[in-house]
Amino acid sequence: MIVALHVGPVNRFLLRAAARFYIYRDEPDRALYLLNNHHGHLSDPWVLSAEIATSNFTDRTSKHIRRGRKMIEDRSIGPWHISELASAISAVELRSGRIRQARKMMAVALEQPTENSLAQAEWSSSHGLALPAEAERADLLEAPTGYEARALYFASTGDYEKAVTNGMMWLADQPFALDPAIFTSYTAAVLAGDDSRAAEAASAGLRAYPHAEILLNNYAFACARSGRLAEAEAALDRIRSTEPSDTSSAISIATRGLLLFKLGQINRGRDYYQRAISALLAFRQNEAAALAALYWAEEELLVGQADEVDKAMSRAGDLAKKAATAAVKARSARLLATRSR
Repeated sequence: MIVALHVGPVNRFLLRAAARFYIYRDEPDRALYLLNNHHGHLSDPWVLSAEIATSNFTDRTSKHIRRGRKMIEDRSIGPWHISELASAISAVELRSGRIRQARKMMAVALEQPTENSLAQAEWSSSHGLALPAEAERADLLEAPTGYEARALYFASTGDYEKAVTNGMMWLADQPFALDPAIFTSYTAAVLAGDDSRAAEAASAGLRAYPHAEILLNNYAFACARSGRLAEAEAALDRIRSTEPSDTSSAISIATRGLLLFKLGQINRGRDYYQRAISALLAFRQNEAAALAALYWAEEELLVGQADEVDKAMSRAGDLAKKAATAAVKARSARLLATRSR
């Protein structure tokens, strides 16, 4: 691909693919350089949309926003061809808090949306942007390859089984992208309670990103909960940090606590969970702290020491009240169901 960029005329597909390649490699500056140094292609709405979206991804404002607005307002280009451009500008407006302008641009994007525009619309919806009525959205989500949009939509409506199913198809469609692997492994494990598909999604993501600690953690978590303890331990051993120095490492410490419970090292497991929760609260990660406490309580129920169960349930209940998210509510319901058996 890199050779092709230098050998002959560059088409929009190749340019966008190369930009996405660099983003996947965590090199967004190279993607921007590539897009901005093919000036003739900035008259192409598909390339312009990629430049604006990539700039937004790096928390910068594209210098080509005005050009993009003019292209949209001119209406000499068909609505499908400007869909992703309008979607990219909508995301910029949403990030800046200009909700009305963001909604206006998203309405243009959804006139004849691409799968990327649909996915952006669902993401924007979860971040406060009102979208069309449910019936209209259902029609929009029928796009043959709109897996990402459907995965996000079903997750937002609480239909986690369908969210995971579409997440797996999204991952199959974009095997070199990190987002579908993270989304699907997390949604399967935490929201759908499907540890098998969580492990499958994380494993698929690790083929492209073998050192991604979030995927190593998700894989270890799913394996530990499904009894694949050696695999869980091997994945956790690949995570370099052993102290809860940030949110990611604190979560992996909690997963280590889960594994220790499964290995029968109960007191060590309690210590790891306590360290993780204390760190997460210090980092103001209330949802992650609540989830760790809920999973700890599940393990205490399995151990069956009455005084420890009471403490764990009380702790989990208190933390869950501070983070009433969909994930926390789902795990709280499962915990109560487990205790009532």
